[in-house]
Formats: sequence, structure tokens, C-alpha cells
Amino acid sequence: MTQRWAPVATQEVGQEEVRVHLLALFEENSGECLAKEMTEVALQPLELASWALEKLPSALPKETQILLDDPNLLGPLAVYLRDFEVVLAPRAEYRDQFFAGLLEQLQYFQNAADYCLLESFGEADTLRFFKTAREYLQAAPWRLFGRQTFLEFRDAEAKEQVVGVYCLEADELIGFCFLDAKEYRACREQGSLPDPIWGLEYGNVAYVGGADLDLLDRKGLAFPPDQYPWILVQSLPDGLTRGLFEELLWLLQRIPQIARSGETIQADGRRLGLAPS
Repeated sequence: MTQRWAPVATQEVGQEEVRVHLLALFEENSGECLAKEMTEVALQPLELASWALEKLPSALPKETQILLDDPNLLGPLAVYLRDFEVVLAPRAEYRDQFFAGLLEQLQYFQNAADYCLLESFGEADTLRFFKTAREYLQAAPWRLFGRQTFLEFRDAEAKEQVVGVYCLEADELIGFCFLDAKEYRACREQGSLPDPIWGLEYGNVAYVGGADLDLLDRKGLAFPPDQYPWILVQSLPDGLTRGLFEELLWLLQRIPQIARSGETIQADGRRLGLAPS
């Protein structure tokens, strides 16, 4: 039995994108899917146990095991499903095949914002990103800067960029974006701003990869509703590379520092300072 975030977000016409939860119950020996269902909100353990008891065949043998892939559910469901042996099984053949097939079927509905940090960078670095992003959100550097501030950034390859740190619409639109330094200076002279190249924003949970969200749930790493960090990758010709990922992590740590001190930071072959007003 499993409860996971859907592998892709869905969107009704004229509505905001959403990412639902999927419930599925399998007979592991035969691979038969006994039940599957979508819910907008994850079921609590007691609700999940009730759902399973409703879907399980009657007169199951006493030695029947309930296999789970979420360690957080193991304790509660062992109590609520006490007539069965509840076992943690991070890998289960037919369950994994089902979700792999589902993802293949849904690829048509994926959009340019879909990406998965877990697949690209592994569990340790994915957790490092989300923990650092949560610390940035808690530090709230925009409250020290003001609603919109621009920083001059020289990355590890000595490339000059401008980073715009913003908080708009009463704290509902938070993040920072990368701008071409030459375009920024030219546009400033005309009283305008260039289009961002890429960046990070806090918002709709639907934009975060389903596997990344499953990892956050397993690790108990939570964010406020509608303030999940997601990376704007649409304009990146090569996608989110390891180098860009590391630059992003560095800025998540250093922007709060410069907001507090107002002093230029030089570290790890990078430089970050306030842009001239």
C-alpha cells in the first residue's frame, strides 16, 4: 500500500495548477492493483487504515502482510491494522512498476516547469537544498532589504550577473532571479528591467516534483502552504546543471548574510555585493 504525491501536476482550464495525492493498494504476488484513488489532501493514518480495510479482500489469511513505503506510517498503521503484520518495504516490484507506468502515461501532461531534484542530484543534495531554502524563508532577507533589491554577483566561473531579490503582493510572491548584468545596466538607464534568465520562487506546491515532495514527507521537512521553493528552469538551455545548483545553494545562504550586514561577501571564489542604485 502506498500514498504518494502525483508524478505530475494537473490544471483545469482557468484554474491554478494542483498536485494531488495518489492512493494505491496492490497484491504483491500477482501484481493486481486492488484499488487506486486520488485525493486533494493526504489521508491521515486512521483515514488511510479505514480506506485499506474497505478495499482489502475479505477472509485474508492471518499471515497477510501490509507493505508500506513510508516509515512515518509504520507505527500508526501497525496499531490501526493490528490484525495484519505491517512491514516497511521501500522497494516493492509491482508497486514500483505501477508508478513507472503511470509516469510514462502522464508524460504528455508534463510542462516545462517539471523537474525532479532527487533524480538529478540524489537524496543528500536534495535535502540540502530544501533545508537551506527553508532557512532562507525563515531569515526573510527581503524584510531587511525592502520589497525589491538588486545585488551584483560574480559566480565561481567569474561570470558577472545581477540577482534581484523580491517580495511582492503582501509576501505572496517571494524569491530571487538572475539577470544579465549588461542588460540590467542598459535597461536601468531607460527606467526598465530585463527579463530574468532563471531563479527561485516560493509558491504553489504543484511546481515541486512529486518524488521530491515524497522525500520531504518521509523526512518531516515541511513548508508553509503555498510557500514551497521551486526553481524557474524554463529559460535554461541545458536545464538545471550541477554548477547552477551549487550557485543557487550558495546564494540561499549568503543573501540573508548581506541583508543583515550590508557588506560585500567574498567566499568560495564568489563575490556578492549591493548593486548601485
